[in-house]
Amino acid sequence: MSLDSEIYDRLSGFAALTALASARIYPGVAPQGSSFPYVTYFEVSGERSLTSGPTYNMGRPRFQFSAWGKDRGNPLVVGYDSARAVVDQLRAALDPFTTATGTIIQSTFFIDESYIYEAVGKVHQFAVDYEINYET
Repeated sequence: MSLDSEIYDRLSGFAALTALASARIYPGVAPQGSSFPYVTYFEVSGERSLTSGPTYNMGRPRFQFSAWGKDRGNPLVVGYDSARAVVDQLRAALDPFTTATGTIIQSTFFIDESYIYEAVGKVHQFAVDYEINYET
């Protein structure tokens, strides 16, 4: 199983996250018109190395995971609260996250969290970056 598949399976199988975002977990960008809240993730950068010995690769890519919420109705806090709740569950799903078969995820390291508000669309985004150490 690929690293991307391992990540998707972890997020889509994490009950507290899917209770908030349902099946709206997207690699890359969300489809146009997606319902809120939702999750996106992508690889920001990556370091990979081939080993001499058994044929396997090791890597330490950096991934960004984002939780998105949108204001509805009068209170501006609605979208913020839903995005905050989703990012909290993203962090719970990723801290810690390891696998023992397939693509072996050895560890995840939290790097950074940021918040962006897009006033025109009334969209809130919390982004968290993780380094994921793995081998295949």
